[in-house]
Amino acid sequence: MERRHMADGVQGSVTEREGKNNFDDHTISAIIKSAD
Repeated sequence: MERRHMADGVQGSVTEREGKNNFDDHTISAIIKSAD
């Protein structure tokens, strides 16, 4: 998890950390459930 967020941080830095960090986990969980 940490490493993925690090890569995201390189792209968007503040923006990614502010909202996407939290949003990401929920989105990925939803995607995994959808794929399942």
